[in-house]
Amino acid sequence: EEAVSLDSMQRHFSHLFMIYPLHNVRYRDADAKTKALMSASVDWYAHYSPPNGFSKVGIAGMTQSLDGSQARSDSAWGNLTEFLHLSNISPNTQYWESSHAPCNESPMGWTFAVSQTFVRSWQGVIEVFPSAPSSLENVEIAGMLTEGAFLVSARRVHGATEWVRVEVAARPGASSSAPINCSISVDSMMAPPWAFAASRSAGVTLRPGAAGTA
Repeated sequence: EEAVSLDSMQRHFSHLFMIYPLHNVRYRDADAKTKALMSASVDWYAHYSPPNGFSKVGIAGMTQSLDGSQARSDSAWGNLTEFLHLSNISPNTQYWESSHAPCNESPMGWTFAVSQTFVRSWQGVIEVFPSAPSSLENVEIAGMLTEGAFLVSARRVHGATEWVRVEVAARPGASSSAPINCSISVDSMMAPPWAFAASRSAGVTLRPGAAGTA
């Protein structure tokens, strides 16, 4: 078959939904060839710097789903920041296309990508500050809800995570004595003397209504 030159882009990214937001293919679980293909696909899509709000949200989300490097985190945050400076977005973040046709998926997608910058929960693992940009050295979050009804609070000062607090939200009908397990992963080395600073991850067992701080 004759090769087709990819010298133009499509502003929509539905052909990359397996990377984000569906996560059918996960970078950390992929083989080397798949990782290279995922990175190349996202980089090619982002290369054209599409002016559309949903495209920038998609680039940010897909970039956050790759290798987790600081460069990727900064790139994702850059696209989320650019979104706020588009000419077709209002002060209340309402976004429109064409003749002021509202596109609600764009501001909602932006909000979700921003939340994923600081707390992300996939398949039983809670990631704290997984994509924090270098421009935000000091960040504090309080009571962010994750999958499994965990409430996460944390503080990051000068680029290092000082503490993380995980609380199990009340679960109607759940036994207050049944232990609940979760895994915590922190993006940067936590300031000493935290026990899991070296591995950057730890398992936690809590009970409904209980909390734990590290």
